[in-house]
Amino acid sequence: MQPAFDTLSAFRKLEQARVPKAQAEATIEVMNDATTYLVTKEYLTAELGRLMTRLDERFDKIDERFGKVEKSITGLDAKHETNLARSQKFMMATILGTSLTIVAMQFATLLVVLGPLLTASG
Repeated sequence: MQPAFDTLSAFRKLEQARVPKAQAEATIEVMNDATTYLVTKEYLTAELGRLMTRLDERFDKIDERFGKVEKSITGLDAKHETNLARSQKFMMATILGTSLTIVAMQFATLLVVLGPLLTASG
């Protein structure tokens, strides 16, 4: 895999441009620090794939749970259906809110990793 930033090549180009050695070295150090947290497209794609797989697994479990709930609901009489509908809406909102929080936390983690890259290229 090719490094994200080739320090030796950059240093040589700065030398060829007659940049003083101390300035070239400082420039390379700054660039090296700035690129420390870069990730490859392949790595990011793989991480996003893993996150999506985890989310799919969680939603599958939620679907299974709702399937069980629906079976038990079938036997209830009409008198309780209104209260049951309210409970289902609350449960779905809670699950959706929790799921969105999990997704937000996972993407926030990615932003922490990608933050220096976004800041450096800005």
